[in-house]
Amino acid sequence: MSNTPNNETQKHATPTPDAKKKQQRTIVIGVVAALAIVIVVMAVLLINGGKNSQQTSPLYPNGVLPTSGTRHDVDLLPNGGKDAMEVSGLWRLDQITLYEFDGYGRGIMHTAVDDYSFAYSAQDGVMEIDFDVDNGRDIEYHYVISGDSMTLTSGDASYKFTKE
Repeated sequence: MSNTPNNETQKHATPTPDAKKKQQRTIVIGVVAALAIVIVVMAVLLINGGKNSQQTSPLYPNGVLPTSGTRHDVDLLPNGGKDAMEVSGLWRLDQITLYEFDGYGRGIMHTAVDDYSFAYSAQDGVMEIDFDVDNGRDIEYHYVISGDSMTLTSGDASYKFTKE
């Protein structure tokens, strides 16, 4: 006599209690293993997130771009200074020039020809801009914001921006 099932009811016989327990143990082990992996991944993300508590720029989501220029004519404050958020947004200088400040010390000057990235700081009415390229004019301005207008002044030069 062979142990192979010889009719349809024997092929679909209900598992023994031991087989059910073994199947349940296998499922529980799989679920526990999956939870352990999720916990380890979350712990790693939390630990790595704690190392860089500084918020990153929305313009540069992978962090601050390294400065490509070697000349720095201004001394910037860390994280854009205490008033960096005050100047955040898109500001129009003229028909072709827009300045975009991210609120965290990074920005982009958009022109009809190209875009130029820069670092900046703003604090107590003083804004400093340090372009990433050597041929950009790094400069310190006094700024005043009134509603949707921002005026930057340096020496005799004055520039009026409108918030977009």
